[in-house]
Amino acid sequence: MPLVQIHTIKDVFTPEQKREMIEKITDTMVAIEGEALRLSLEGIRGELEVTASSSKISIVEVGGNVVVDSDNVEVTVEEATDSVSVTSLDGDVRLSDLEGPVTVNADTRNVRVIWKTLQGMTDSVIRNRGGDVEVQFPDRGGCRVEASAHFGRIESDLPELTVSDDGDLASGALNRQSRPAVRIEAAGKVVLTRNPLE
Repeated sequence: MPLVQIHTIKDVFTPEQKREMIEKITDTMVAIEGEALRLSLEGIRGELEVTASSSKISIVEVGGNVVVDSDNVEVTVEEATDSVSVTSLDGDVRLSDLEGPVTVNADTRNVRVIWKTLQGMTDSVIRNRGGDVEVQFPDRGGCRVEASAHFGRIESDLPELTVSDDGDLASGALNRQSRPAVRIEAAGKVVLTRNPLE
């Protein structure tokens, strides 16, 4: 494990200023890169960037932006309060208890996104060129939903959404909100529901 040592000039900083400096350094961005990792991170307060292949990644309780670029990696992100961006080739993506916007570009079997709350005006895009997408929306907050299923069908229990007659397109405003927009595109089926935990 890498060690960072910081030396200060004697008698320049008070003990309180030193504690504050350590906290700020701890809160800065974390970047991890590797292959064949079994990575489990919890309680990250700053930004997090992970690049991995042939790995399993689990991230819980992150307070900054999360960026994951993966190849043949199972990605799980839970309890993220800011934006989450995942690029995944051949590894399932599970994002849950989210509060911020999401960008997913995947070519995998399954992508699952569960929002705890929808905040702000930043749009989200969820694309899976290889399979299915499941999205659960919170009861509180709202958004504009636009979904398409290229070779599958759209299943929805959301009365605010209109699904086309052939079942490959859906759109509507949840809780009468036009922003943010959530755009969903899947090669397979798309399932749109309410978060049952809300």
